[in-house]
Amino acid sequence: MAGSLNYSYFRTEIKGNNQNTVLSNSNYSWTAKFNTMITLPKKIGIQISGNTEISRLHHRIYETNYFRRCAVKKDILKDKATISFRLSDVFNTMRYVQYN
Repeated sequence: MAGSLNYSYFRTEIKGNNQNTVLSNSNYSWTAKFNTMITLPKKIGIQISGNTEISRLHHRIYETNYFRRCAVKKDILKDKATISFRLSDVFNTMRYVQYN
């Protein structure tokens, strides 16, 4: 079994103007991603991955997006080809939510 986990925390700052209107905004966001690969006998692999993103849009308004995926692959023809099957949102977790 092999896997990885990535995490990012960052700040975005926008400064500009449009027809005498000052446009500016800054926020903090974070992203977390994971990926796991499990190798089974007979050259079958199972991959589970996911992503979570949370952004602060304004003082009290947040935007959230998250999902999980699952895939199965099988090497065939003496490792010259691979068949794969992927299910997106296999756990019914894909959400896009905005709350304050």
